[in-house]
Amino acid sequence: MVNRGLQRGIHYVLALVVVMGICESARAYDYDEADATQGAGAEAAWRAVARWDDVDEIGTKDIHRHTTEPRYISPLVSYIPEHSKVPSPRDVLGYIAGAEGMLTRPVDTIRYFQALADASPNVSLVQTGTTEEGRPMHVVIITDAANMARLEEYKGFTAALADPRDTSPEEARAISENGKPIMHITAGLHSPETGPREMVMELAYRLAVSKHPDIVKIRENVILLITPVTDVDGRAKVVDWYYRYLKDYETRDYMPSMSPPYWGKYAYHDNNRDGIQMALKLTQVYMDIFLEWHPTYSIDLHESVPLLYVSGGTGPYNPNIDPITIREWQWFAHYELAELQRYNMPGVWTWGYYTGWNPSYLLWITNNHNSMGRFYETFGNSSARTMERDLSNSSFAGRKISERTWYRADPPDKKVMWSMRNNTNYMQSGVLASLKLLSQNGPTLLENFYKKGQNTIRIGESEPPYAWVIPAEQRDPSRLAYLLNQLQRHAIEVHRATADFEVEEGDYKAGDFVVRLDQPYGRHARNLLEVQKFPKDAEHRPYDDVSWTLGLIYRVDTDRIDDASILEMDDLELLEGPVSFPGRIGGDDPEAYVLKNTGSNSLITARYELKRYRVLAADEAFEIDGETYPEGSWIIKHRRGLKGVLTKVAQNLMLDFHAVEEMPEVSTHELDLPRIALYHNWISTQADGWVRMALEKAGVPYDYIADYTVQQGGLRSRYDVIIMAHQGGVSGKMLVHGRDPKFGQQAYQRTKEFPSAQTLRSSAQQHR
Repeated sequence: MVNRGLQRGIHYVLALVVVMGICESARAYDYDEADATQGAGAEAAWRAVARWDDVDEIGTKDIHRHTTEPRYISPLVSYIPEHSKVPSPRDVLGYIAGAEGMLTRPVDTIRYFQALADASPNVSLVQTGTTEEGRPMHVVIITDAANMARLEEYKGFTAALADPRDTSPEEARAISENGKPIMHITAGLHSPETGPREMVMELAYRLAVSKHPDIVKIRENVILLITPVTDVDGRAKVVDWYYRYLKDYETRDYMPSMSPPYWGKYAYHDNNRDGIQMALKLTQVYMDIFLEWHPTYSIDLHESVPLLYVSGGTGPYNPNIDPITIREWQWFAHYELAELQRYNMPGVWTWGYYTGWNPSYLLWITNNHNSMGRFYETFGNSSARTMERDLSNSSFAGRKISERTWYRADPPDKKVMWSMRNNTNYMQSGVLASLKLLSQNGPTLLENFYKKGQNTIRIGESEPPYAWVIPAEQRDPSRLAYLLNQLQRHAIEVHRATADFEVEEGDYKAGDFVVRLDQPYGRHARNLLEVQKFPKDAEHRPYDDVSWTLGLIYRVDTDRIDDASILEMDDLELLEGPVSFPGRIGGDDPEAYVLKNTGSNSLITARYELKRYRVLAADEAFEIDGETYPEGSWIIKHRRGLKGVLTKVAQNLMLDFHAVEEMPEVSTHELDLPRIALYHNWISTQADGWVRMALEKAGVPYDYIADYTVQQGGLRSRYDVIIMAHQGGVSGKMLVHGRDPKFGQQAYQRTKEFPSAQTLRSSAQQHR
């Protein structure tokens, strides 16, 4: 941190120069003499707002130097407060958020937040996990010191509101009046969207130190969680890529690829489509944060469309989302529009982008659990450079972005000179407006959270379906276990019947599983288990996936129950953790072991676990002891030590092996272990990322090869199978030639200066 006394002395010397220079000599906005009056008015506006704070004149001058026009800023974010003990981002990093040409690496982002937390009683930094590549993940907590001392109590309040079965309406009203709404902001989910991670550093500092009455009220009345870098692995790669290849390019019309070929270890842009499967650590950590804090409100900061889109969605909305949540979306969106419109900031809009149907986005974990989740799309250059952008051909929901509509009352110009500081100004202004509204309406939001849980339980008790039954007898127990564990990962209660029972839909056995819908997240259970039907008469095409029925995806039988009597069952036990159905080894003194072909994915893993043994597959169905074994069933001749290995495989992979006294009389062929390669190109790596994850989770060895390996030839002698994942959006030319060679090679290799490039297992050298 800088010497505060020295800095303050310099400030006093420079103060008069800065005050006059912002609009006169410095020409911070680079506007003509004719605009000087507007510039002077802009300074007067922010100085009026800043009257509660000491002002960091140097940082403030930088804000205006990096903002391209006065109308692209609001007074509240047009200055930086000065504090004698608490460091601003400029004190630690040497530059303000949104500075021209500057991006911050994750380690330096966390270094700043650690300095902020060390200096301010209003800030705490907590590690929440580690990424697939081993980088730490964090959440920042911001609230006033009095609230900070009572965090466990406030978490207890929101947990109580989350389950209306244990909290009476009277208790809920008291909690709503005495509790604090908890808001969770996530930044940096999509790594080339460069602005959000820079902005949240300044936002956190402002919230920690400013004496502005609105900020003080936010600190007093809100507990704010910020995930400053959601995809830490991707951010590290993107910053290295920028400084290595992009920093000197000033136009998007002539620029090499603005993104490295990989973000996370497995996921690229689709890391924001993992809210149902929760395969990625960043999604799992987000869910863990929700279950620990039960935030009332979440907002995910993105960067794409001009100039600031605050989510509301065109519809059709997901029918399993409480109408209160939908009204909260509109309430906050229109308040934010009004606030930024009050500052004459053009290009702020809602409605005409995205639908509100698909529940698989990261932020929808909150919508799916009775909280309120939203997102911003702030215009950005995917770069820290200032660029002129042509918006004349940009259209959304069938309307030009530069046209005035009911949901965009003040559209942007057809051409804008846009900087990352403009992006910071818009995004931070919107978030502060949202926090202001939340700070004024905390009891209402907390009461709504409780009410949505009540509504879900009421609907589960009064409207069909009332439950889903998942029979324990399934073709593949591993898929059954996966479905049950996924439901529990979503905080959905699953019971197991302790006695046989009968409902109108049929007879069921003790041991079958029941998902009742009269639970706080019952509508989310319905959302995951029912068949989705996107409205055929929808005005706008779907924005994303329209169906995700888990029983169909996992090939597990699930039965919808419309008989309300299932809610009267007493013979149910709540599952208290992950379930497994360990397989068995049957029979003694075998000549061989047989394994039924169930089509289970576990068979793939088992074959590699048994790679030291010869495994035969039946060419046709056969029968042993009255049991039919379908074509493809396994036969393994007994060898010393085999039973112990099979026992372990059976338990871990939920497969049943049966010992037989003699080899079955059936035609067979040997199940070989193919040498596998997964081919990728440097243009599209998202789909093969999911394939890599699937292969690695299944324990299947493979080589990861690129065009260089293909050019070497001799593939048949090295591989039996070459997999090519879906190549969405890749032309034949791109597939053959890769990235545009006119920009030269863009090596994806680690160096001392740029260490973030991940090492992927491959027999190919990684070249462009």
